[in-house]
Amino acid sequence: MVYEDLFARLNQAGYKNWIKAGFCLKNVKDGLCGYADREMQCFHSTVTRNNSVLRDQRCRSSCRPRGNQFEFACPLCNEWKKEILKHHTKPSGIINWGNCRPWLWPTEHWELAKAFMPRGLADLSRADQCDAAALLNLLHFCDHFSFINPSVITEVIRCRNELTHSCEMQVSNEWMARFQKNLEKLLLTLRHIPEVRAAGQQIQEV
Repeated sequence: MVYEDLFARLNQAGYKNWIKAGFCLKNVKDGLCGYADREMQCFHSTVTRNNSVLRDQRCRSSCRPRGNQFEFACPLCNEWKKEILKHHTKPSGIINWGNCRPWLWPTEHWELAKAFMPRGLADLSRADQCDAAALLNLLHFCDHFSFINPSVITEVIRCRNELTHSCEMQVSNEWMARFQKNLEKLLLTLRHIPEVRAAGQQIQEV
């Protein structure tokens, strides 16, 4: 009986679409990972180069946020905080300071990147440890990527949320077509990146 139910489940069109969409998200993550990592290295270098207060300085206080609150910081970490808010596309919104280990901002570019991502990433230290949602939020909330149409990223994030929150783990053919179209728009913007182009080709074959 169990095997019959499983067989029936595996042959449901909506469930197949759900699996395919998850596969597409995995390809998006793989395509964006190296690109985001390299770009955040450049972003980190640019921020440091353009702000003399940050050059060759280290936090001596091991400053730590409390959840999303980061009010008590040493002068150096406070300056980094100002830079993050300066480059955040929604500085008046919720900033997930709890993702970050501020004392590492001067040396670790990915600690800086995590300030632009959803909560729950405090223990991650590399781009390849992040999922598609984290990388998409980075592209959306860091103005280093402002050349990408934000509405395109928003639509992909919305689709991702609908997919992961589907209680039946099913999506329709119409939803799948919309999702793939939104992915195509996003990846087309970054088609000059070999990994992104390869991810786009795999998604087209799904």
